[in-house]
Amino acid sequence: DAFVKYKHQGATSETKISSHGKTIHKRIIRYLDHDCYERELHVLCLLELHQFNWCPRVISRNDEDKSFVMSYCGEILPKAKRATDYKKQVQKILEDMKSIKLKHNDIKHTETLILNGKVHLIDFGWASIEDDFSCGIAISSRKKPCGIYDDARMLNF
Repeated sequence: DAFVKYKHQGATSETKISSHGKTIHKRIIRYLDHDCYERELHVLCLLELHQFNWCPRVISRNDEDKSFVMSYCGEILPKAKRATDYKKQVQKILEDMKSIKLKHNDIKHTETLILNGKVHLIDFGWASIEDDFSCGIAISSRKKPCGIYDDARMLNF
């Protein structure tokens, strides 16, 4: 298996980092009735359309398996190892999201990654556009069952 360097199982998905460290394989394993797979793919495509470079790029997808391969975005770093402009980069991400009326709704420190000094935001399975969880694409409008986190939390990590 080319995806054996690291494996993580979260609340909605299983994630594996490729042995060469350049790609991520993510498979949605829970909350399939909430359309987290469809929502995340839609949002990542939207972010790429707007040419935002602080998020992963989808390389390939498997709709039957509810999985996709995307670009590697780094790792979680302690505050002491972050770039001095970390908060400035985070503020830019929040402004970019606001410009397209996107809310992440599930920002935790584990979704703020750093690669070569650049901040990346990942995991858009619970995102909404204009507070619409169906994101305007006829998917489930069911909200995140364990509550919504304010995106501004990202500034405090």
